[in-house]
Amino acid sequence: MLRTLQEIECEALGRLDAIGSSEELARWRSEFLGRSGALTVVLRNLGSLDPDQRPVVGRRANESKRRLEAAWDAKRSALRRRVTDPSVDVSLPGRPT
Repeated sequence: MLRTLQEIECEALGRLDAIGSSEELARWRSEFLGRSGALTVVLRNLGSLDPDQRPVVGRRANESKRRLEAAWDAKRSALRRRVTDPSVDVSLPGRPT
C-alpha cells in the first residue's frame, strides 16, 4: 500500500508540471483528489488493512494528500498569475510559426 501511495504521488506531481490551463488542472484534481480519485480510493481502503498497518499507511496517505493539495494550490496560483500578468496582452494577434 505504501508503494501505491508513492506511485500515485509521483505520477500526480509529474503530470501537474505539464498542466497549462485551469481546465486541465480541474481534471487533475478530480483524478487524484476528487471523490473517486486515486488517493481517495486508497484512503477509503484503509479499513481493510491490518490494524497494525493502518496508522502507518494512514499517516503516509495524509502526508501525500497534503503535498498534492499544496502542489495543486501553487499551480493554481501560478496559472492565475499568468492570466493576470500585465506584461501579457491577450488582445494582440498571435505570432506566426
